[in-house]
Amino acid sequence: MVHQVNNAGGLVGQPWSPPTAETAQSDRSAAQDRLKNVDFTDADAVEQVYERFRYWAPLTEFARWAFVGADQTKAIEALLTLTMHKHALARDERTDHIPGTWHDALTTLAPQLSPCALDALMRSVGEVPEANEFSEFLSAQDQWALLGKVHQQQADSDERAVFSALQQHWRDGMPHDECLRHAQQNLEPIRAKRLEAIAASQAAADACEATGRPDWAAKLRGAIAEIWLRIASTFDALAQPEQPEQPEQPEQPEQAEQAENARAAAHTAYTEARDCYRRTMDAATLARQGDVVEDAAREAGQLDLNAAHYFAVNNRYAQAIAAYQDAISVFLQGGATTHAADARMHLGDLYMELGEYLEAADMYLAGVSERLHDPSSTDAALLGRAGNALKREGKGDQAKAIFERAGDALMKLTKNARMGGAVARAEHYDRAGEYYLQAGQYLKAIDAFRGAENAHTKTRAPAAARRAHERAGDAYERLAKEHAERGELRQAGDLFALAAKEFVAAGLGPVGAGAAGFNVAGGVSRSEQAHGHAGEAYEQWAKDLARRGEHGRAGDLFTLAATEFAAAGWAERSRQAHGHAGDRYMDHARRHVAADPRSAEADTAAGKAGKAYRNAQQYEAAASACQMWTDIHLRQLLSNRPGTSYLTFAIRCRELAQFCRAAGLREAAYDAEMTAAAAFLEGESFRSAAEAYSRADERDLAMRTYQLMNEWAGLDPLHPDIFDHIAKEYQAMDPVNLRLLYLVKAAQTARGLNAVDPVERLKVAAERVLGTA
Repeated sequence: MVHQVNNAGGLVGQPWSPPTAETAQSDRSAAQDRLKNVDFTDADAVEQVYERFRYWAPLTEFARWAFVGADQTKAIEALLTLTMHKHALARDERTDHIPGTWHDALTTLAPQLSPCALDALMRSVGEVPEANEFSEFLSAQDQWALLGKVHQQQADSDERAVFSALQQHWRDGMPHDECLRHAQQNLEPIRAKRLEAIAASQAAADACEATGRPDWAAKLRGAIAEIWLRIASTFDALAQPEQPEQPEQPEQPEQAEQAENARAAAHTAYTEARDCYRRTMDAATLARQGDVVEDAAREAGQLDLNAAHYFAVNNRYAQAIAAYQDAISVFLQGGATTHAADARMHLGDLYMELGEYLEAADMYLAGVSERLHDPSSTDAALLGRAGNALKREGKGDQAKAIFERAGDALMKLTKNARMGGAVARAEHYDRAGEYYLQAGQYLKAIDAFRGAENAHTKTRAPAAARRAHERAGDAYERLAKEHAERGELRQAGDLFALAAKEFVAAGLGPVGAGAAGFNVAGGVSRSEQAHGHAGEAYEQWAKDLARRGEHGRAGDLFTLAATEFAAAGWAERSRQAHGHAGDRYMDHARRHVAADPRSAEADTAAGKAGKAYRNAQQYEAAASACQMWTDIHLRQLLSNRPGTSYLTFAIRCRELAQFCRAAGLREAAYDAEMTAAAAFLEGESFRSAAEAYSRADERDLAMRTYQLMNEWAGLDPLHPDIFDHIAKEYQAMDPVNLRLLYLVKAAQTARGLNAVDPVERLKVAAERVLGTA
């Protein structure tokens, strides 16, 4: 007969009582019969029974009494899962349709077990087992397994408190030997508690094997191994304690020996656990249960991984390597290639730590080759690690090839990164770009970082977007340096200039231009530094072209250099480059004028020279270049070359006058303005002609030109508009009101002025350029 929790021989301290004796016992028996008769092969039937028993009063009331915690519902569901497992195993039926898992259910219940319930649980598995709700709802192995977990959790909690107190004793100045003595005394009952947990778990494992569940037994034996390792860690801590702010203490041989014994026991438990898993896999293979084989392989491999991690942390590298290899082997046996790849990654990391770089690379690459799935982040991580290993081994070319493969794998992921959307794509782009940089594939890196910037912008991550711009700039810089080393200076300059643009977009431009700040020594921003490199590359290429006599192209490159120097904040060097550009353009123009005075090539070069000299602030040279530019066009005009006109000639004369004024050449400026006015009149551009006369200080001619403009428009020569034009011209020179009154008077007498005749001025210009003057 089952003892109720409120019986005298049952649980003590319970807060509830049964309903009515006969009725309650009858309902309880009926419910148990229903559980015994469930068809566990029918998923729907199992689900219906599970849902009904979630609200079964005896089970829910017992759960609320025995398990105290924030989520009573989970405790009830975990207890019901174990109860249904008990009945299924009693009939040797399948358990996979039961909601929840055996292991998860135990893990849920253990931390919530109340002290009174723990006492009842221990009595249910005592030398003379007591029948109570634990034995009613749980199988023998589940009772033992739950007890083992509870003991282990209590031991962990108590041990943390002991070591915390030990640290405090050291800080308080307690002598070393006394501290250790206190710790050993307090740790002894904890060790006893761990041994109780091992004994309970061992009993549970034996019971699981007896009921044909070697997979559950394997979990329990794995837990036993972990308990032994915890015991070993405790002895290690006592053998070589880390006393704060104190010199290293001598090792305690006795504690070290006990730690080694515990590790040996852990190894035995791991071996037994692996044997259980292998038996599970063998049986499942014969039964053609592929999913069970794979599950057991994953569990067995994880067990080996746990052991390997422990050995690696404790510097037992040979044992760690062997455990990792065991994990890989069992994963592959069960077809768990993804897990095998992860295990290879861990083993490769250990080889890296040991400085065995080739072994590490081989391990990483083997992990990639074993994976038969589409490219994943794991593939990229394995390839990236392999690249690093080969790089450290000094095999740079092989490393670059592997880094490129890693980048390619991530770029493929950007095309189908459904999980995570733009955030996942941005991460893939970023990582791909970094791998491409290490591979020396700078164009691919630039494409990847552009993709990253776009994705980060979509996810409203401006800091990450700026970082992508910066890394793209780094790629441009590295590519530029490669071109420079090969002597491809024009391409190098272009790439440095593109790098500068990326740095500006990254907020690494000059202060005051929206930059986030300097990040280069000496107060030079990344963009300014890149502009400077671009200018130097262009300048060097320009000098090489000039030495070869390619003066036109040299002028273009000096101009580009000047622009980059200006962007770098190198004003004087920019002016010098502009001056060099002007010299080269003039050499180019003279060579072509000597062959053909009307040369279009010379015309273009002379115009560029004038602008270059102006930017160099060499105004006399600018005026000379502009004079050549103007003369060439006039020759073309007089020979009726298509595309020429007096209007264009006039505009050039006007620009020539500006250069002459800047150079202080007043007479030359006067001649240029007068010629410009005559050419404007020839082209019937009266207002521009009048303005040119005004700049030449020929006011009477300016006023007469305005009269001509009115006559040409069919208006009275003294139409009121004339006064507005004259006033504006004079106001530019002398904005005094009395002067304006004089203008009105002068305009009213303008009929008596001499007529404007542009022919004579143009004739003089023509005779000069044609050499007939």
